[in-house]
Amino acid sequence: MYLKLLISGLALGSFYAIIALGFSMIFGVTRVFNLAHGELLLAGGYVAYVACERFGLGFWPSVPISVLALILLGVILYRVFRAIKEPLELNTIVFTFGLVIALQNLFLIFFSADYRILTTPEWSTTIEIFNVSFTRGHLSMFLTAFISVSALYFVLRHTFWGKALRATIQDREAVGLLGIDVEKNSILAFLGGIALVGLAGPFFASFHYIHPTGGIEATLIAIIVTIVAGVGHVRAVIWAGWGMGLLENLVTTTLGAAFREGVTSLVLIAILLYKPCGLADNQ
Repeated sequence: MYLKLLISGLALGSFYAIIALGFSMIFGVTRVFNLAHGELLLAGGYVAYVACERFGLGFWPSVPISVLALILLGVILYRVFRAIKEPLELNTIVFTFGLVIALQNLFLIFFSADYRILTTPEWSTTIEIFNVSFTRGHLSMFLTAFISVSALYFVLRHTFWGKALRATIQDREAVGLLGIDVEKNSILAFLGGIALVGLAGPFFASFHYIHPTGGIEATLIAIIVTIVAGVGHVRAVIWAGWGMGLLENLVTTTLGAAFREGVTSLVLIAILLYKPCGLADNQ
């Protein structure tokens, strides 16, 4: 039981980490507080749904299609965000709130208010590890998320671009004075964050019913994990995502699903009281 709880919690937490890393990268580098983050996740899920259900493609071919579609949408959105005037954080909150409403209405027009799910029959088959049964879907999500997060962590920690990106998050003006192309970093960070959402979208549509207003929860998860970890702290975001996934699984198993949001909120409040700038902050 405990092994199954651990694996399923890490799978859910890895999914949360991917969503939060995208949000953290975008906000940390571009200062865009994207309230439509969950709606972009839904967009990736709907793209995968159309690719599989209407064009007959399998799940795995739908993943790169979702990523590419979200990157193209990200190119358009970045040009719009660049035109927004100061104060940037406040104005992007207002703009992305409007974007939430616009995307929800587009989803409603094209897909109606019906709840939809991406059916992947082979994922319901079980695999036994140490006499504990897991679905192939949960293991696939865990491995995909773990590999993606590990690759991103390596890039951000051990490549010049990754170090420049982290430096941009810490002090945008100082990085510009050192001759590093801040605009290029902003574009790459924004599109990279959007690509992570595109990667997570098909998995979201496979394990959750998607509907036009279903992105709000994902946005809240991304914000909570980012707050707990601190903006720009990649390792802390990963640990916070895993911790949240394990906590939710533990609460659901022991107390019931009705207590999940309440306990998570209490933990967030406690962390903010103890570490207002996130767990990774040294102050």
